Amino acid sequence: MIEFSYRKESLPELFGWEHQRDIASATRGELLWYFFPVDILIRDERQEIKTSHAGLPLLNIGLSMIDIIEELSSSESATARYGFLESDDSISFAREGDRAEIRSTLDSVVLTTSMFELSNAIKSSSYRAFGDLISEYPALSQSAVSAEILIDPECF
Repeated sequence: MIEFSYRKESLPELFGWEHQRDIASATRGELLWYFFPVDILIRDERQEIKTSHAGLPLLNIGLSMIDIIEELSSSESATARYGFLESDDSISFAREGDRAEIRSTLDSVVLTTSMFELSNAIKSSSYRAFGDLISEYPALSQSAVSAEILIDPECF
């Protein structure tokens, strides 16, 4: 079993633009890059990969992970990578048949799971995260990005 989750920091200095700007009128770029900073956690039963700088934009990560699943689904031996903009660190995904490996430059952990489990974990965590955000920030449901994420059946 593999799990993707996120953690928002409650420290005022780590708040994103959602506390300074009107979410409903934010541009797609602002929502994807400056709002909702989090740390992410990817874990299986024994080990985990996690970030610890609470600066990753949640909407961008969610959409990027969905894109990664699409890339991995394109071939029995596909690879994909999510690079962090603020550093040279990244999370890499490699598919070999029905199996997928997840590695990070943050540490030496290697997580292995089935493609089916990886796809389900990414889609369900992204959907849950977007739902959590809309519950906390109802104005987000008025944005075009929200419609793109929550209405597009290809995402989920």
